[in-house]
Amino acid sequence: PADALVYKPIWTTWATAHADVTQESTLSFAKEILAAQKAASFANGSIIEIDDRWQCLYGELDFDAKKFPDPKGMVKQLHDMGFLVTVWVMPFLQEGSPACEEAKRLGYLMEGSQPPTEVGEIFNGNAGFGQILGTAVKVVVDRVDWPPGHWEGGGGGADLQPGQFRWWGTQPVRGIDFTNEDACEWFVSRLKHLQEDIGLDGFKFDAGEPCFMPYGAKTRVPLKTPQEYSQLYVDKVVSKFPISEVRVAMGTNDYRGLVR
Repeated sequence: PADALVYKPIWTTWATAHADVTQESTLSFAKEILAAQKAASFANGSIIEIDDRWQCLYGELDFDAKKFPDPKGMVKQLHDMGFLVTVWVMPFLQEGSPACEEAKRLGYLMEGSQPPTEVGEIFNGNAGFGQILGTAVKVVVDRVDWPPGHWEGGGGGADLQPGQFRWWGTQPVRGIDFTNEDACEWFVSRLKHLQEDIGLDGFKFDAGEPCFMPYGAKTRVPLKTPQEYSQLYVDKVVSKFPISEVRVAMGTNDYRGLVR
């Protein structure tokens, strides 16, 4: 792995700003870190991650212009402070977003069969109390589009359509089919375009577990086991970026990033 991933701290804006991250809060966070490191006589060279809600829409890979009026300038400032800069991404596309519509047209998304009703989804199989409660919360969140004023273009309520699935956000999403080489290249090229345009050093890759696949998932190349999806995610996408971290791995011992 790159030295920066293992020898220095990795700071995330989620720790202080949570979903309210902005350009102002990110720069303020960085200054606080520098002040603390100076007091501890600790040389800088850390990574700062800009976490969830920096995008205009999930999967669009564009900074929210209201929250980040000058992302390129912000990254330059962070570089001048001695930080490497990464942003949080996941292999989901928000239903109704331009990126999702493009991926649909190109055949880059996983398809699925008709999902169960909301009640069937909540009381699925031998789910324990915690899973039932968690799924119920997701259904309610999607139905009322909470928090108020959330991004436009969601799945149209709590009822899932074929190919959609729930995650920890507030809208149903679609997943990229990593058995499709063209889909992998499409996703990687969009990430590299963002990286070059803004000056980012890498990415914090989230999700990728088989639980984040649509009901009755259908991929271009059939999977022998669901865990192969995680393996393809790391091999075909994440490994293309030297400064990267991932939270799921399977059969990927040659991956040179950070498995957190």
